[in-house]
Amino acid sequence: MSGYFNSNGNVYMLRGVRLTGNIIPTSWYEHIRLPSGKPDVNAIILLAEIFYWFRPIEDGETTYQKFRSDELNLSYKQIEDKFGLTHKQARDALNRLSAAGLIDLKTRGFHTDNGEWHNRLFIDLNAREVLKITDLGEETHVDIDVKG
Repeated sequence: MSGYFNSNGNVYMLRGVRLTGNIIPTSWYEHIRLPSGKPDVNAIILLAEIFYWFRPIEDGETTYQKFRSDELNLSYKQIEDKFGLTHKQARDALNRLSAAGLIDLKTRGFHTDNGEWHNRLFIDLNAREVLKITDLGEETHVDIDVKG
């Protein structure tokens, strides 16, 4: 061990770790706030999850999306279960993100195989708006003039 790693072995042990999944940019805590001025943690967590789903999988020269339809389909129940939120907390946080222009929410109806009618929540990310509040670091280049 050399350099900065001499003082703490845990730092050395985590070298090269590249996290996947939903990761929260620190700048979101400054930009996504409740009327009280405090960070809107529920909305921030949900935006991180949505952002994760829209980040592509890149395999050489091919880029894939993680979900199958044209927009992300997450149910309130999935959100509630994953993040420990009530239905009202999840709905309110998504509505605040939508009001801020960071996401679009749509409800689509469909018939099940047995003929029952259900509504599903679909979410679209407004990538240009999210990138405006995201500190990407000096080494990241994003072309925000792409189709979308």
